[in-house]
Amino acid sequence: METQSDSIDLLVAYAFDLLAQTEAQHRKIQKTQTEIEAYVASCNTTPRSFVDQAHCLAAIKRRVSELTVHLREQRLVVFEMHQALTQLQRNGP
Repeated sequence: METQSDSIDLLVAYAFDLLAQTEAQHRKIQKTQTEIEAYVASCNTTPRSFVDQAHCLAAIKRRVSELTVHLREQRLVVFEMHQALTQLQRNGP
């Protein structure tokens, strides 16, 4: 039979796992933002033909799409973390 202490231990472990996931997502977001900034800087500093500009904009669009995915994933992890911590507070001492 699972005790209240066992439940709390599981919730704490789950919360730490979610925290690690959040940190990983944050690193992905930072990396993607840095890539977007580099693409924008590159597109702005070098004179380009219409084709090159279109290629540059397409690359930026792909990175922005990646960023959107990372932000959605992080939002889900944060929501799960909030639920775990709320449950932990309910079951706490």
